Amino acid sequence: MGHLNRQVLGRISGKVGDIVFRQRAGKNYASVKPDSINVSNDPASIDRRNRFALACKFGANINAVPYLNSIWKKKTTAGISPFNYITKSNYKFADPDELTDLAEVVPGFGFGVTISSSSLNPPNLNVAVDPIGNIAGIDTAVETAIRLCTIISLTNPNDEFLDQFEFITLVSESQPAVLDAPLTFQVPYSSQEIQVFNSYQDKKAFSALLTLDQEENPVHYSNTILL
Repeated sequence: MGHLNRQVLGRISGKVGDIVFRQRAGKNYASVKPDSINVSNDPASIDRRNRFALACKFGANINAVPYLNSIWKKKTTAGISPFNYITKSNYKFADPDELTDLAEVVPGFGFGVTISSSSLNPPNLNVAVDPIGNIAGIDTAVETAIRLCTIISLTNPNDEFLDQFEFITLVSESQPAVLDAPLTFQVPYSSQEIQVFNSYQDKKAFSALLTLDQEENPVHYSNTILL
């Protein structure tokens, strides 16, 4: 790939004839478009592409939740976007057809929680949580609110023309951060989300509790909870 030392063309990107222009660190680079791209269709290559597509779609749904994006952004190293970091972190937890139970909506380990009951079935996501307790390092003078963020993974569609996997994102309303009493969350589905939910046979939900300060900034988060 050639580098244009004098930027007489200004900032340029895209394709002109057989020449492809790209920008890196404010510099223009030019290369010749390849005659063809060989895409392998052996089973291992197809499985890798499916795993990557699944991890990307999961990552996009996580990244689209501002609270979750803020948490991942703090863990992301320079030179990589939160979306790319989320996708990379979850690629190892993706099978060709579904996410494994170890997939993460938040990075690594957070405070522990115990789910006493849960139901994914519309019209509402319902989750009941045992008291968090005082060992989680949460300061309720600062962390005044708590939310439940959930990404539901849907696989095995009822119709062959549907995507092989789909996701629904649900975020609860804020409620006071109470540590010594049970917490309950009820999050309604939209009518469109109910249609999507009912179009797939297999469902798996990945959730996390997030404590928030008075400006709704995340402070602490739980482990990823499999519902």
